[in-house]
Amino acid sequence: DFERDDLHREVLRTQGRLTSRFGYDALGRKAWQFASGLPAEKLSSLHNPGIVPADLLLHRDNPIQRRYQYDAAGELVRTQDKLRGDTQYAYEANGQLLGRSAPDLASRERFVYDAAANLVNPEGDSHHG
Repeated sequence: DFERDDLHREVLRTQGRLTSRFGYDALGRKAWQFASGLPAEKLSSLHNPGIVPADLLLHRDNPIQRRYQYDAAGELVRTQDKLRGDTQYAYEANGQLLGRSAPDLASRERFVYDAAANLVNPEGDSHHG
């Protein structure tokens, strides 16, 4: 089952025993998401018009939860994830992804582009050190 908001964005999805909720910021970007073991009826805005799903983000029955942060240019700069921890993203002045760092990465992942702004290595060029 799916539930959508007035802008037709997905805000609830059920997958077997898990129910996922999604929230968006004022600019329409995904701000948070979680998957919960709570019954879908408890998380549904249709069944509970007064529910504030963002307040349930850190609920103990949520095995998966993630928050997103963006910079002034609208680029994703950080995700906070219950399973993966903090991931940070860096960009070049032209908006191309320059690198990604996370606790589970042995080193910082960096991306290199040619003069035509094409990614040099489709897998991402990883520099260790």
